[in-house]
Amino acid sequence: MSYKYEDEKSKILTDAGQCELFQVFRRAQALCGSAGVVSMDKLMVTGSSWTAMAYVGHLVKVGVLHELNLAANTAGQDRVFRLAK
Repeated sequence: MSYKYEDEKSKILTDAGQCELFQVFRRAQALCGSAGVVSMDKLMVTGSSWTAMAYVGHLVKVGVLHELNLAANTAGQDRVFRLAK
């Protein structure tokens, strides 16, 4: 079984999920502020890894984060993001 955003999306929409999403956003802000970019593994600090990936995926979907294009075989935890402009 592999990660699917659609399977995890419902968790983001709960009150607890919104709090976690905000924490991931704040962490992305802090890490991007100091380094300019942040890798997925640095943002995966809460709950299951699939749910943590969904929080990051949601931030990309709504335009808060932008994923930098890397090789097609990049492992999920090695994906790199920057704050969207």
